[in-house]
Amino acid sequence: MRLFLPLAALLVTSGIYLFLAGDVGPGGPEGVAGFRGTLRLAAAIALWLSAAWLVRNVFVLAVLRYSARRARTTGVLASGVPKLLIDVGGLVIFVAAIVGILAYVFNQSLGGLLATSGVLAAMIGFAMQRTLSDIFSGMALNAEHSFAIGDWLVTSTGITGKVVEHTWRAVHLVTIDGRSVVVPNSMLISNQIINLNAPERHFRLHEPMCLEYSIPGERAVSILETAMAMTEGVLRTPAPIVQFESCGESGVVYSLNYWVADYPESFVVSRQLMVNTLRLLDQAGFAPAYPKRDVALLEAPQRQIEYGMDLPALLGRVPLLKVLDEGSLAELGRKARPQNYPAAAVIVGEGEPGNSLFVVISGLLDVSRRGLATRPRSIGRLVAGDAFGEMSLLTGAPRSATITAVTPVTLAEITKETLEPILNAYPALILRLSEIQAARMTANMDTENLSPDEREELQKMGFAAVMRQRILQFFGHAHA
Repeated sequence: MRLFLPLAALLVTSGIYLFLAGDVGPGGPEGVAGFRGTLRLAAAIALWLSAAWLVRNVFVLAVLRYSARRARTTGVLASGVPKLLIDVGGLVIFVAAIVGILAYVFNQSLGGLLATSGVLAAMIGFAMQRTLSDIFSGMALNAEHSFAIGDWLVTSTGITGKVVEHTWRAVHLVTIDGRSVVVPNSMLISNQIINLNAPERHFRLHEPMCLEYSIPGERAVSILETAMAMTEGVLRTPAPIVQFESCGESGVVYSLNYWVADYPESFVVSRQLMVNTLRLLDQAGFAPAYPKRDVALLEAPQRQIEYGMDLPALLGRVPLLKVLDEGSLAELGRKARPQNYPAAAVIVGEGEPGNSLFVVISGLLDVSRRGLATRPRSIGRLVAGDAFGEMSLLTGAPRSATITAVTPVTLAEITKETLEPILNAYPALILRLSEIQAARMTANMDTENLSPDEREELQKMGFAAVMRQRILQFFGHAHA
């Protein structure tokens, strides 16, 4: 249809022009001859314009086909079509048709036309210097394929916006807060612009984090890597990485380098990443460094990296163990030893026997369960401060899920032998632990590890009573 209409117009006007131009009989009155000449003149003009219309549509089809082919091979123009190139090309074609009409239809001297048009063009060019600069700059931007509709650009003035339209004069941007910005083409081509979506749609962000010199480097890197791994929206490919930036007055400056799918997502992702980072630092007993100066009236203490960790304090932050007093936590901290596991290590397997609790000191773990399915499915993740295996510790039940390390992890294991003396010394703790575990089971509706008799008792007594009875039996206490 794009070619049919101009082609039909060209054929019709050609036929009319040939009919009027031919000698079809003896001449009539002078008025008729004059009318016939006017019609022939109009037909000639229509013939030129129809030809220009057809050529213009052929040019448009060629540009669209080239753009589609380039989009399939490179993806550069997948988000938009060079509308400016089409408009300028069409204008040139019709200007050439008008010059042809003046030269060949009205029999004007082409040299005189060019001379007159040259003077006129010089006057117009001087008056419209900035506008013409914008037009030719726009043509250059289209030829270079510097950006496409939908790309996010950062201009030399610091404006970041999404390209919504590219006209003869300017590029129309919309900022992330919905503001419209019009940037002249000449300004874009004469200054540096950054295309956040080229050559790939995703792009990298980096967030600096200053930590105390006393924090071991490997622990700092592990915490920051875990924060990026657990944050939704951080791409897994390219892989995020923690880099060293500098040593400053306040501490060591690390940078969290990660990739997001597109610019609008970067705000939510970076916010959640900082929330996760601060949470993991707090769980480990650390905090970001802050500007400070020490004034020592006596001999200043020696500065050194603190490789030890306060296990009693870390264990006291676990919800299941918060009921223990300081003495019990100190006892647990002395007997529980940190254990390191590499990435992809299987810590516990579903259905395996076990009688110990693990507390996550650092790293990220995946929780998967097979159940009745043929393949295990991921049901959650664990980070620093979380605990798993409490059912096995308190009741001797088999492991209800498989726990796999996603990143290198450090765990503290608490065995039945370690906790039993504490429960013997504080029998009231059993009641509190049973209430906490019952609340968890109620929230998760995890009754798979209960026997039929226990499920029947569950209907009569409730979760807390059943869990208390199981704990008492496992630790060898009489029924109460």
